[in-house]
Amino acid sequence: MKKMIAFGLVLICILGLSGCKTDDIIETFPDLNMGTLKSLVDIYNEKDKEMSWETFAPYYYKEEVDGDTYIRRYSVDKDFFLIIEGNNAEETPMHMKLVLRNDPNKYIDIRYESIDDFLNAI
Repeated sequence: MKKMIAFGLVLICILGLSGCKTDDIIETFPDLNMGTLKSLVDIYNEKDKEMSWETFAPYYYKEEVDGDTYIRRYSVDKDFFLIIEGNNAEETPMHMKLVLRNDPNKYIDIRYESIDDFLNAI
């Protein structure tokens, strides 16, 4: 009987944990898409404000540290991703690169170059 109760408790715990999917967490941070990216750049350009780490904080990203460089990678769509690099998230980023997935040597810094011109040139 004790084994049945223990089995029942283990089963309840497992079923309870399976209800906590990581998808629920990811859904709280939407993916960045090209339309949103272009809108954010336009808004900041119109206001003559500088984009920062915080500009993109509400969007889902993967983070890594490579030596002294702090890197956030955002998936934009199937063809592009955005890389934000800097010494730390408190300072102005060194780069905000929109990168072509199949050719990482093709990119622009979205703060200084036109996304539309980049897309048209590819």
